[in-house]
Amino acid sequence: MARQTRSPRLITMEPIGAVTEAAVPIPVVAMFRWAPPFGDGGPHPTPAIAVAWTTAQVRVRQGGPGGGADVWLPARDVHRVHAVPTPRPVVARVTARAGATADVPGLVVARATTRTGRDVAVRVLLAPDTDDAEERWLLVEALVDDDPLDDVPG
Repeated sequence: MARQTRSPRLITMEPIGAVTEAAVPIPVVAMFRWAPPFGDGGPHPTPAIAVAWTTAQVRVRQGGPGGGADVWLPARDVHRVHAVPTPRPVVARVTARAGATADVPGLVVARATTRTGRDVAVRVLLAPDTDDAEERWLLVEALVDDDPLDDVPG
């Protein structure tokens, strides 16, 4: 009997309509969604580049030029990246390597927005000035205190 293997499935789609190729790839944050049983179908913000698009879909490549396979995603799941001129403090709820959830201080260094300018994800430098400092894209819902300095008297 042949052994079946199961691999994670990324939820993608096929393009509909005329495809426009990017003259220069555009840095974006793609909301990858993994199908059950390997994921919950929820968005996972991941840095990528947009290489082509239609009116409703965007072809992205994870890992920058020359890296990763191209996949088509709905346009609503692909967001442009904007630098934050002055990093701002936040507290983010993250899952640590051991699987426990923790509230960690950080600095927002970039943001990904919808076409209307609403933030959907932020690049956060977690635990700055420590040996465990790392940058990570997080959904804005992961921010438990968007301005922790408001809580400081005086």
